[in-house]
Amino acid sequence: MNGNFKGTFRNSDLDTRMILLNTYKIHPFWEFFFDVNKTQKEKFSAQNRELSSYMLSRYYHYSRPHFVDLKLPRFTISNQHNLVDTLKRFNVIDLLDKNVSDILGITDRGEFIRSIIQVVKLVVDESGETTRNKGLDATTRIIPKAKFYVDRPFTFYIYHHHWQIILLSSIITNPNGE
Repeated sequence: MNGNFKGTFRNSDLDTRMILLNTYKIHPFWEFFFDVNKTQKEKFSAQNRELSSYMLSRYYHYSRPHFVDLKLPRFTISNQHNLVDTLKRFNVIDLLDKNVSDILGITDRGEFIRSIIQVVKLVVDESGETTRNKGLDATTRIIPKAKFYVDRPFTFYIYHHHWQIILLSSIITNPNGE
């Protein structure tokens, strides 16, 4: 883990602690359950144009990569969740029940899983610049036509093109803050 998660986990009995590091969630779920009958459809628009889910999916289908001169502020996003309650909602209960669980293949004693922790950490800093110009001469370097400098709050998405899903989205509200 290269020291990135130092101090994240409390000291505990290593035989009974199980940690799950999961960066991408393929089958998302609602963090807070709600009554669908108490919801209503509302129009979603951008630039005074109504958008539909179909239109949004077509956006990715028709988009093409472009090289830009991009400048982003440094930022770090980190979060951790205990997934035990979530797994119980998906009917994964035997592993989490001390009276039923049998994980002797994992531990020497008959134990059960007390916590499953998901930790996500995303760091945007200068470390990606180290390979910028290595091995490229002036004839092979791509010269971007557009400049995109971020100096105000923004939303970003990490999109998996093959799976056609957004893996991570976040809002940076204070990009110039220390």
